[in-house]
Amino acid sequence: MSVKRMSGNLHGKLAGHPCTEDAVMHRTGNETQILQQKAACALRPPFNSVVDPIEIAIGNGIGGSVAQPGMAEIIPDTPLDNRYIVDDAYRLSVLLVPVINNRKMIGVINSKRTQKDFNTAKTPAGTHHYRQHR
Repeated sequence: MSVKRMSGNLHGKLAGHPCTEDAVMHRTGNETQILQQKAACALRPPFNSVVDPIEIAIGNGIGGSVAQPGMAEIIPDTPLDNRYIVDDAYRLSVLLVPVINNRKMIGVINSKRTQKDFNTAKTPAGTHHYRQHR
């Protein structure tokens, strides 16, 4: 799956979605154990661009911790989680969902909110993983 297609899919699924102010797609390298920021969807400038992308080793940070077992996580209060890595701005609540393609974990969607306790167990069903269908 191309990064351009993945970016379009991310934007189409998350733009204006009530669960996100800012979302980033972290994509795994072909044979690396690194997550790279590749696509974005935001309600503020630069709306759909990744600026100063960061790389996170699988197993590190919250995103890397989600990628390792392929299980979604809700962090309602990021200051209480020492795995939280700040990229462009500090957020108080995050929802991270693994992206699965052909039964392989290929990335993580990181949906971020400035509001503490925004994502809860009542966050819409279907967020335990995102499966890319061709």
